[in-house]
Amino acid sequence: MNFKFKQPFSPSVLFLLVVVALLVVSLAFLLFLQNNFFGVSNQQSAATRQLPPATPQVVQPTPTPISQKFTGPRAEMCDGIDNDADGLVDELLTACWACNNGIDDDGDGTSDYPQDSGCVLASDGSERRNQELHAGRGGIYLRLGGMSNQEFNLLAPHPLLDGIIYQVGWREIEPNKGEFDFSSLHQQIATWQPTGKKLVFNIIPYGQTPDDAHTPPWLYSQPGVRQIWFNGGGQADGAMIRTPAVWDPVFLQTYLEPMIAKLADEFDGHPAVNYIMVNFGHLGNLTAQPSAEGAEAYLAAGWTPELWAQYASQLTTTYQRYFKDTPLAIKATDILLRRPDPVNPNYQLEAVGIFNNLVSLGVAGWHFGLTSNDDQMSGLFSGLAPLLEPVNNGETRFGWGDDWPLYRPNQGQGEDFVVAALENAFGVAGTASISPTMFFLQMPDLLASASGHPSYSQAVFSALSSARNQAFANSQAFFGD
Repeated sequence: MNFKFKQPFSPSVLFLLVVVALLVVSLAFLLFLQNNFFGVSNQQSAATRQLPPATPQVVQPTPTPISQKFTGPRAEMCDGIDNDADGLVDELLTACWACNNGIDDDGDGTSDYPQDSGCVLASDGSERRNQELHAGRGGIYLRLGGMSNQEFNLLAPHPLLDGIIYQVGWREIEPNKGEFDFSSLHQQIATWQPTGKKLVFNIIPYGQTPDDAHTPPWLYSQPGVRQIWFNGGGQADGAMIRTPAVWDPVFLQTYLEPMIAKLADEFDGHPAVNYIMVNFGHLGNLTAQPSAEGAEAYLAAGWTPELWAQYASQLTTTYQRYFKDTPLAIKATDILLRRPDPVNPNYQLEAVGIFNNLVSLGVAGWHFGLTSNDDQMSGLFSGLAPLLEPVNNGETRFGWGDDWPLYRPNQGQGEDFVVAALENAFGVAGTASISPTMFFLQMPDLLASASGHPSYSQAVFSALSSARNQAFANSQAFFGD
């Protein structure tokens, strides 16, 4: 039997069907490209496709707290991560400085250096003028140690006392990793704010005693934290102690920065807090290691003055990123690392160089070593000469002090020493002098000037009163206090 095939469609209809099929395939391919290559990740597309048809298909982004103000390459430069694994976090954070970030941080209509008048340098951490940040913060500050009720009753109304420097170990405010307790700092505010005395908070990163009341107990078990062991001096009295290698990049990025961020959340802009100390090393000072055996251990662990300078710069800049309304302060001696070198003992040249650099960027600085010896003071003034312009132009505050009391009559530092030392704070013959606007003093100095205390000395009171008046005269000229 012969069958004849009958064509179901005419050629024109068949052509139309082929065209429609090609259009459907093309549309499907374009939808595939959009979901997978044009701005939506595969993971997000899968999550979106799983939503019921009636649910709005909105993908919520997860903000990065550190870099949420930034987009594109700048975000990676400000995210607190070593993205290129070169050992540097955010390339010294230059893209994140308030005066170099492309943002009008203070809302005055201009942004960044040199357009914003509040920016002295591109590396400034705030677009507010330093004169504005530092205004009203001069005077005499007392480093608070132990204090009896009787001493508080003498200090609270003390007419020469302007502020309290309260130091607390990192261990106390972060007893467990990621768990913060600022109750001791709030207690100091509650104690001193009614008296009109302002606070400076000094968080000590690590201790150097066998009981180590400063270093968090959880720290040494964390990844990347190197321990440096040595026989300690001072209160350690030769006992074996340890400190962390704080200059390692992972230390700042992973462990210090979260604490700094929480501290700023709690106290940045607080009306009772005049300054936040940037804490580098021993007792929060710029000093890395004051003991001889500790210095040898640090050098063996790879410490160099260049690495310490980089760490100090990065740490200061990190504080500046978080503290926008409360200015920063540092304190330093002429010892960076103990070293018996006849030409440059204790890395003194590097110590003063780092101090000068940070203070010239608008960080207030106390330099220790105030003494009645004219030659020693002349040497200190000479080393600090680069600060003449920024300090005397009111771009930052500078002050004198010491990590030991000025008034120690049983050790040869009586009334005459105090009088001569405070006079030297304002200059010695033949040396260009920096104009101080604040002092860092110890408990015996203030008690000796407190009427009613057994150690009260009219000469000490008069010397402190004169120095304070002169400091406020400088402050009035520089900051309009």
